[in-house]
Parts: sequence; C-alpha cells; structure tokens
Amino acid sequence: MNTKPIIIFDFDGTISDSVVAMFEAINDLSPRLGFRKIKNEEYAEFRKMSTKGMVNELKIKKESIPEILKGIHRGLAERAESLKPVEGITKVLESLSERGYKMYIVTSNTKTNVENLLNRFKIDFFSGIYSESGLYGKSDLINKLIVDSGVQKEQIVYMGDETRDVEAGKKCGIKTMAVTWGLNGKEALQEKYPDWLIETPEELLKIFR
Repeated sequence: MNTKPIIIFDFDGTISDSVVAMFEAINDLSPRLGFRKIKNEEYAEFRKMSTKGMVNELKIKKESIPEILKGIHRGLAERAESLKPVEGITKVLESLSERGYKMYIVTSNTKTNVENLLNRFKIDFFSGIYSESGLYGKSDLINKLIVDSGVQKEQIVYMGDETRDVEAGKKCGIKTMAVTWGLNGKEALQEKYPDWLIETPEELLKIFR
C-alpha cells in the first residue's frame, strides 16, 4: 500500500511561469472594465499584497471578477507559445514521480491552457487536472479531488503561489505549502501561515523525502 502523500499543485505561478503574462492580461481588460492598470514598476509591490489586496488596490468591482477571469484565460491562451515552466520545476516533478508520489493539478485556469503547456514541454507526471473558473472556488475542487481519490486528508498536501491557495487548503483541512516565486510574494504568504514556505522548487525534494 502506498503511504506517500498526494501532492496537489496549483498551476499558474506555481508550475507555469505566467505571472507577468497574467499582469499583462489584466491590464488589457482595464479600459473596458474600468479599473486601473498595473504599471511595470509596480509588479514587485503588487506581489507583496494578497490576492484580495490586489483586487482592492485596482478597485475591481466584485461583479466584474468572472469576466476578468475569462479575460485572463483568453490572454494566457494568446500568450501560450511564450509561456514556460518555472525554472527547475520539471526535474523536480520527474523526481517526485519516480519516488512514487501521486500528483494532481487544481487550477482556476482552463484545462486547455494547462494541457497546452504540459504537452509542449512533455510534463506527463500528473494523475489528473481539476479546473474551475472562479477566484475563490478552489476549495470545492480540492474537496472533490479528496472524495475522488479516497485518500485521508492527513495524506494530502496542497501547494500554490497565492494567499487564496493557502486559504483554500486550510479550509479543506489539509496541509498547505506556499511558493514564493509566483503571484504573491513572501511577505503576503507568510501572513497566511502555510505549513511550509519554500523559495525554490528543489526544496520540495528535501521535504518529500
């Protein structure tokens, strides 16, 4: 019987190096939806904020969020050929797979966008992709995965690059891991008290021995 934990990965900013592309896609929507653009020199400062803090800072209306998410998905699809995996993550995923860890992706991006990058870079280490367009709906996807897998919550770890990822994992009662190379920076992530906070993909191999 395999007693190794299941590892659930967020996609954008965690596996896909897509943070700048996401900022660009958001800016493309600002004239039509009436929120301000993010200046290039503001990227670092915005990464210190939580996801909710970014929404508030840009003065995004709650009713605009679904349309913004669709626009981000379109923008990422348009930029798909320029997107790459986070440096070092592919080798780490391969090593975890060889060690017998079962891995899944939970994302608010579209399954098509996810599969595009995975197929282009021959990343075939995942047992499934759970996708749902929604800013704060990841806990529902995680709970569905938990039921589908039949694995105890104590054997599951969820990792992502946003404060909302940590919140979703905690809401589901599973261990959380935050990565500092994505959308939300170290300062914002620390405030959510993840079980682990890592700064390089290689640290995963030390944690999951």
